[in-house]
Amino acid sequence: MDAFHQGAQEASASDASPIEKLSSVFSKPQSILTARSALKAKMQKAVLGYIRDGHLFAYGFEPPRRMNAPPVPIPPHYWPGKPDWENSALTFQGIQLVEVRLTTRRIRAKILDLEPVPEIGAEIGAGRPGFEGDILEAYQALLSAGQINPSASIKSLCPAIRNWLVENKLGQGYSAENPGYGVIRKHLSKFFEK
Repeated sequence: MDAFHQGAQEASASDASPIEKLSSVFSKPQSILTARSALKAKMQKAVLGYIRDGHLFAYGFEPPRRMNAPPVPIPPHYWPGKPDWENSALTFQGIQLVEVRLTTRRIRAKILDLEPVPEIGAEIGAGRPGFEGDILEAYQALLSAGQINPSASIKSLCPAIRNWLVENKLGQGYSAENPGYGVIRKHLSKFFEK
């Protein structure tokens, strides 16, 4: 508002034509709005990156929301859909979620009573940890819960396994793309050999 007021004062003092004065009045607020819009887009892109990489977790409700309905975890692969930042909603392949909220790994672990997330700067063991134990645990948990079909291809099971790893193995570097198909196939192929 101050930029608009300042632009109006400067324009009224100039000898320019009315159209040039009007253009001058709106030039400063427009530059502020343009910069604000660019910053907003940059922040939204960063948030989507944090969700994709497993640093932020999203929860929402399926409409119509009922008083006793628990929030639903929103998998990272839903976010290429249409996030409505203003109304805290997300639409993905016909699925609508409302009252979407984001939380960090640490808060999520505390609320869900999961294993604690290591403090920033805590010592991490040398070398790259193996994936086999976690992948087999994910496969067995999903199989026991009836959430995967054991006769389906390994490739079709990858998204479910990755989602389970992201939700249950915090701080391990799992994401919607990690571990890759080759790594998952390597560890699960013994269950699919005929």
